[in-house]
Amino acid sequence: MPKLPPYATKFNGVNSSSTPFHFLYLSFSMKKEKTVNLNGTYYSAGNLISTGNRAFLYGDSVFESIRYDGEILLWSQHYARLLRAAAAMGFVFSPWWTEDYFRYEIKKTLRQNKYESARVRLILFREEETMGYAPSVDRCSYLIDVDELDGHAYTQQSQGLRIGVFEDAKKYPGPFSFFKSGQSLLYVLASRKARNEAWDEILILNEHNRICESSTGNVWVVKDHKILTPPVEENGISGIMRDHLLKRLPELGMEVRESKLSPEDLHLSDEIWISNAVRGVRWVAEWDFRKYKSEIATQIQKLLQEESIHHD
Repeated sequence: MPKLPPYATKFNGVNSSSTPFHFLYLSFSMKKEKTVNLNGTYYSAGNLISTGNRAFLYGDSVFESIRYDGEILLWSQHYARLLRAAAAMGFVFSPWWTEDYFRYEIKKTLRQNKYESARVRLILFREEETMGYAPSVDRCSYLIDVDELDGHAYTQQSQGLRIGVFEDAKKYPGPFSFFKSGQSLLYVLASRKARNEAWDEILILNEHNRICESSTGNVWVVKDHKILTPPVEENGISGIMRDHLLKRLPELGMEVRESKLSPEDLHLSDEIWISNAVRGVRWVAEWDFRKYKSEIATQIQKLLQEESIHHD
């Protein structure tokens, strides 16, 4: 049994705590679980629940989704965005939480789970446990969670995606648009719509009914031999893979532009892709009864796989 944090309660009839906000340790038989890293201490995933955690109560958190494949891919870029997100949230960032510190803790967590290829989620959340919106402190804690993935990074798809457009709600501009946070209701509802419609992915619109992103990444199209993606000012996430491709593709002689995109522009495009740091580039096969090609997307995914993007 893992070491319990302060104010822990074992739900087996003993050691009950009267502290109003505490961690619940649920003891029951199940298959072997992975291990998570909470502020440098390991716990069994799924057994650790904080009833007063502000990330749980209010979405008071930010996170990075990171690909590991023998190395932490694009880690410096992830860390830079994490710092910007923490500043936007007003988190007090511990001075020893350097880029090298988190690199070490992530790798240690992966070794603890014996994962060679994984998706890593690094979460920062406001440390205080209080009822009520207003925090009295801004110190933050971190949690490192990992999920094992099969195969090497950025493998080719066996078939293209079927996508749709989410029209029930829009993504509006704000200081939190560029990063990932626990306030993800828009993506939850969009993904639910995609599930109900049997789509593989769904596009998100901004307040002008233009495409800003998808539920899992940034959107790209190939139109008139040009590669286009919406600017971040259209309220999309400032994607790590997006930024990498904006720098890398022109070096390969490809014409890449940031451009506002409407759903109608998709009808006039030859290719549509979705990019993120975990999966690379995924091509779209069908939208609104139209079929799309995958020539350039396949070429770029092959390049990403060959390079492995090991910058660290």
